[in-house]
Amino acid sequence: MRSREYWKQRAIAAEYYAQQDASLTIGKIQELYGNALEHIDEEVQKLRRELGKQTGAVSEKELDELLSASESDKSYRELQNLLDMAETDEERVDILSRMNSQAYGARIKRIDSVGNKILAELTKVASMEKVLCKDLFSDTYQKGYYGKIYELARGYNAGVAFDVLPKRAINKALSEPWHGENYSARIWKHSQAFAEQIQQTVVKGLMTGQSRAKMASELMEYTDSTCYVAERLVRTETAHFLSEGQREAYEAAGIEKYRYLAALSERTCEICVSLDNKVFPLDEATEGVNYPTMHPNCRCVTITADAKLSTRIAKDPVTGKNYKVDGNMDFAEWKESLTDEQKQAFDLHVRQNKNKSSDKKQYERYKARLGADNLPKTFDKFQDLKYNDVEKWNELKGFYRYKRDNLNSGLRDYKCAKELSDIGIKGVIHIPAKFIDINKLSFNDIHVNVEKNHNVSEEEAKEYITNAILSITKRQGLSENYYSKQGVSYVNPHELEIKTAFSSSEFKGDAKKIMEVIEKYGY
Repeated sequence: MRSREYWKQRAIAAEYYAQQDASLTIGKIQELYGNALEHIDEEVQKLRRELGKQTGAVSEKELDELLSASESDKSYRELQNLLDMAETDEERVDILSRMNSQAYGARIKRIDSVGNKILAELTKVASMEKVLCKDLFSDTYQKGYYGKIYELARGYNAGVAFDVLPKRAINKALSEPWHGENYSARIWKHSQAFAEQIQQTVVKGLMTGQSRAKMASELMEYTDSTCYVAERLVRTETAHFLSEGQREAYEAAGIEKYRYLAALSERTCEICVSLDNKVFPLDEATEGVNYPTMHPNCRCVTITADAKLSTRIAKDPVTGKNYKVDGNMDFAEWKESLTDEQKQAFDLHVRQNKNKSSDKKQYERYKARLGADNLPKTFDKFQDLKYNDVEKWNELKGFYRYKRDNLNSGLRDYKCAKELSDIGIKGVIHIPAKFIDINKLSFNDIHVNVEKNHNVSEEEAKEYITNAILSITKRQGLSENYYSKQGVSYVNPHELEIKTAFSSSEFKGDAKKIMEVIEKYGY
């Protein structure tokens, strides 16, 4: 009988080539979604052109304004309901005249038509996705079966009796549910949820006059997310059908026991770690309990129980490169053999994998508030920054908190505000300055010019506010101090009064420090 290394390498190779096939199918599915998105964009543009011709609107802005008027088209449906409930001819005539005069009907029907076309387009994509997946999973199941038969015959150097897989057996394997549903139901549920989300986004965008660029951006985000879920689904189902085909081969060849092999990597979950190198009776094999696949993206494999491994492949947590370890070493022993540096890297990667779901939600929140341009381009780079670059992560967290109360601020604004705080400027700093209507402000001329002799007019004090680069909230909101290069004005926002003001010729102390930092940041 061949060495356990042979069995292990064959098992890993089978999983690798099955996922290579999955990658080809995933590429085709992503292309389907991409083409659908192009068709949807064409429908949106077609509607905008039609409305533009009907109304004489020619610019993007005019079209947006026209479409935003459709928000009030909700009342068209309300009028329809009233028409159904009308009890007299006079009521019906009145309601009909209001409906016709507002010309709501045509626009509502046209937008609804686009929504229906979107559902039809994406339902077609779902059907094509199911066909692609059925072909892939059928092929994978057969390769799992025949590949394992060949592996057993070559490994034991003996003939192995086996049956040709009938079509009905393959179809039965494809239709049987696991984790509550079969692959077809999972694809349909996922695709329909995506279709409804895209439809709602487009219809809402058209009703509220959302710009084409904004709508396209949202659609791309949903599609990227859906393609990721589709990829995970396809890869997990592929691993499932490969394992099921191999189990069928074990039974056909009379194999009674199998050995579970987990990947020696920081990405391996605790459940798979606990099963590593353990032997189980084949008649007790239960997927998700002691037989692959255990979870989405599971990379574990099985070999015959009596195979002997001379070496195993492990992944260095620091370099990411593979290296060989003793074949009898299980996961716990491998982890213990790591250097302190490797253990530290291992623990970090484990944290990243464990927090992946919550980190993705955090990434989306940060992207929504800060904008994609202020974040790493991909989630993987975001997570890498979070766990490996303390300085940049703290800056990003600070900017996120700052942006909550300063919606129009950029990263430069946050950095400038932070430096001002770091040098001892007290109060809540706002860059850009908080808006206040200067036309509503009174001016305390006695305090400014008689008592303090600042020689600043009301017009100049208001210009300081208008030109302010930043403002600082002090005295628990009783004072908002506005700083411009020309001068400073202190405002009581509750009393709507400019309490005091002074020109740049009097800058000293905090005002002088603030101007130096402002100059440094190029304001």
